[in-house]
Parts: sequence; structure tokens; C-alpha cells
Amino acid sequence: MPTELVESFELKGFPEAVPVYRVLHRHRTQVVPDVFILIVGLRGFRRVARTGQADAIERVLEMLEARVNSAARENDGSVRCNDGDAYLLTFLEASRAAAAAAGFMRAWTGASDEKRSGCGIHLLLHRGTVNVFRSFLCGNGSAEAWRIMAVSRQDLADGESGLFATAPVRDALSGGPWHSQLRPVGGTPAPTKPSRSSARSSAGKFQRIAGNATSNLLCAETGIARAEEVACCR
Repeated sequence: MPTELVESFELKGFPEAVPVYRVLHRHRTQVVPDVFILIVGLRGFRRVARTGQADAIERVLEMLEARVNSAARENDGSVRCNDGDAYLLTFLEASRAAAAAAGFMRAWTGASDEKRSGCGIHLLLHRGTVNVFRSFLCGNGSAEAWRIMAVSRQDLADGESGLFATAPVRDALSGGPWHSQLRPVGGTPAPTKPSRSSARSSAGKFQRIAGNATSNLLCAETGIARAEEVACCR
């Protein structure tokens, strides 16, 4: 551990001056390569927040935080950051990430509407590199995940729940029980820089994400009742 001399002090009981050192904290970026990313966000929270009802707002946020921590703890994941009503977690194995997402979806949709304050849950699984520096998160993997999250959100109604995964995750799940539960959402390429109106009309069908990175959005049926409309493939 690196240190730096601050000063030497004359103290009673000590024959010589006592040097005092300061520990130098050197923060370096932690690169987490080829990791599985899970983003969890609320659907319909803006509506709840607008009511100004503190009890309802606090209840759903506390439930979200508790479920996120449980998903990470039970599947050897790490909670990397949160942004408003969304969290980003990472997992070293695709099956762990998928289990965390499916378990989260079951727990959320199985809770009462009162506990959820009427909010749905939106989950996205992606694969890529994440860079962690102090409390900051960056890197192509996390940046792509947030952008794809925004695109897939357009395929859900306000308060509707949905679980999505990208092609790299689908490929990693190949041969396992989760792979058979994935269905394509759409396949029409969108312009590199779509307008706001075209983004709405092509919801869930973007293939060109983050420059040259191509990621087909997939929707996961996780064994939840169809009444919840989690299988949101069109």
C-alpha cells in the first residue's frame, strides 16, 4: 500500500521524532470484460411519481431495491450502479444472468398491485465489457445496453412488464434450457440515426445499435402467466 510522509512530530515519551504517513489512495479503472449485463427498470414509475404520494413512491422503490439485491445475491451477481428507477447488474455466466432476470420477473409480477404501486418491470440482458472507475460506470458494453434498453422500452405499454435479451446473450445460452424460451421481437433494420417518429414506429425492431454493433432484440417467455403479457413478442 503506497504511503507518503506528512511530517515528523516530537511527542512526549518518544526519544525521537515520530514520522506520520498518509495512505495514498490510487483508484484505477477495473475492466470487466465479456460480462453479462442485466438492466432492471420500472415501467409506469413516472405516473406514480407525479401523484406525489410518498407512501406509494417509497413502497415501490424499496421493493425494487430489495429485489435487485436478492437477484444479485442469489445468482453471484454484482450491483454496479443505479440511475433513477433503474439498476445495472453484472454476472459472469449467462445462465446466472438469465436465472436472475427470470426470477426477478416472477417475483415482481407475482406481487400484489398495491406493493408494486401499479408499476411493471422492464429487464434487458446484454453481453459486453464494463469499465468501473470509483463510482463511475462506462465502457461499450454498458453504453450499448442502455441504448438497447431505450429501444426495447418502446415495445412496452406504460406499466407493462417485459424481459428482453440481445443476440450475444441468446448465443451464450445456446444448448441450455433458457435458449428455447427466446423468440425474435422483429428484424427490420432501422436507420443509423432514426428520427423520434421513426423510432416509435419501428419499436422493438432495431438491429443497428451503437454504431456497427448489431444486436437483435429477443423476448423471453419465462413461464409467467400470459395474462401478465410478459411474452410481448409481436
